[in-house]
Amino acid sequence: MQPDVLLVADTINLGQLKGENRLMACREAPVAAHDPAGYAKDMTSFGTKLLVTGIVYNTSIAKPVRRWADLLAEENRGLVAVPSPLYSGAALVHLHTVIHAPGVGWELYERLNTLGISPQGGNGPALNAVAGGLAKYGVIVNVDTHNAKVKGSPVDFVYPEDGVSFITEPVAIMSTVRNVAAAKAFVDSLLSKEGQELTARQGNPPLHPDVAPPAGVRKASEMKLLPLDAKRALETDAEVRARFASIFGG
Repeated sequence: MQPDVLLVADTINLGQLKGENRLMACREAPVAAHDPAGYAKDMTSFGTKLLVTGIVYNTSIAKPVRRWADLLAEENRGLVAVPSPLYSGAALVHLHTVIHAPGVGWELYERLNTLGISPQGGNGPALNAVAGGLAKYGVIVNVDTHNAKVKGSPVDFVYPEDGVSFITEPVAIMSTVRNVAAAKAFVDSLLSKEGQELTARQGNPPLHPDVAPPAGVRKASEMKLLPLDAKRALETDAEVRARFASIFGG
């Protein structure tokens, strides 16, 4: 590994590095005000923001829905943009999360396949498809939708009642770090109140409880967050990816 620090989308990839003893513990990181759910107990990685995956819709051609299953109506055939978990970290976390969620499960993906939906690419192309009217709905992160809406795109976001998956874009210092002081300073800056205020100004929901999220973005307490068993996700990742690919003919 060449970098001193990694700032990535999800905990699954970091879990693999952690299992290989490639992450350095940073026990003095400033997380006293943070929810313990936002960082690793052994202080090897730290969430920097709260991004949730829900449903975006084009306000000109579609109506808001309430649940994940509402996407599976016949009138949405071929009109739901879904990022691929084989490409997108957020989509991979979403897959590992919802397949174990009551009322969602693998059926969501199996039914999407029968409606002619083919997951591909990342969140950006999916959002562009919805904003451009090529799709009525999309399965993407809330922040991308929020930022597009602020810029005038005809999109809005739904937090499904049956829950949303989430990522925290964790930061971690590599065990092979060369400049320890600079790496720790970078982590400290991301987790500090000032760093979290910058995160909010950039349109991202912060994890620091004393920093308000951007206007129009819900707080964690205002949505149903679906838990991810990161250890199980890492152990079953190859199996889950293979089943996903088989559903969509990969």
